Amino acid sequence: LCIKLWESGDASWIVDQSKCEKGRKNLRHRDKTKANQVSAILKAQEGVARMGGGECYGPQFKARDHCTKCIPKRSLSKKLWSPPDFGFIKFNFDATFQSDSRNSTTTVLARYSKRKVVGAETYLFEDVVDAFVDEARACERALLFAFRMGFRCLLVEGDSLMVIKKLKAKGEDKSIIRSIIHHIRTLENCFEEVLYLFVSRLVNGASHTLAMEGKRRQSSGIWVDGVSVLVRTLVEKDRMVWAQRHQVSS
Repeated sequence: LCIKLWESGDASWIVDQSKCEKGRKNLRHRDKTKANQVSAILKAQEGVARMGGGECYGPQFKARDHCTKCIPKRSLSKKLWSPPDFGFIKFNFDATFQSDSRNSTTTVLARYSKRKVVGAETYLFEDVVDAFVDEARACERALLFAFRMGFRCLLVEGDSLMVIKKLKAKGEDKSIIRSIIHHIRTLENCFEEVLYLFVSRLVNGASHTLAMEGKRRQSSGIWVDGVSVLVRTLVEKDRMVWAQRHQVSS
């Protein structure tokens, strides 16, 4: 409610907290409803800042600006790419969907515990229903690529929360991607262990960039010895940021 009041512009005249308090006192006897709105906005402003959710509401933040001061350090660490445990290969998958042509490009980027790229793939699909199916296909391609490369223990990461949730669920899936989910679960039998993890787009940046490159080329491709300069730069950045963060925490 407080956020809606702020966004509606009813209290756009508020400049800072000191003026708000003064105005609230003057309004109390003349317009009790308006005064309550001002008081509610002030409380919301203080409460959201304490929550540390990364979004601040209030006049000094110009409504919904991202404020890094409000983000706890532990939440920042969750937004960084991290290498898998020893013995595991991490597969970051992503996809781009073109609604006009109904084409999609899926991508898989494989890295191991030393943070080096051990393989990558882009795959072009045609006549895709929607972006939801697109992301499920990308995850499916990750397991197919891992099987082709001969890996045994996988940590599969993606920024599609619904796909990851469905893969972790134990019940039978009845959604539009049920056939893809069933195939992925069948593929899991080819490996010693497969783990799934949802990550943000920020963590999945390198694989997303690879997907955008595949979209521009409109073709499928496999890399074993290396990837493009741009993707390699992002991978190296992930490695350096994680190393620096790890040194600080230790």
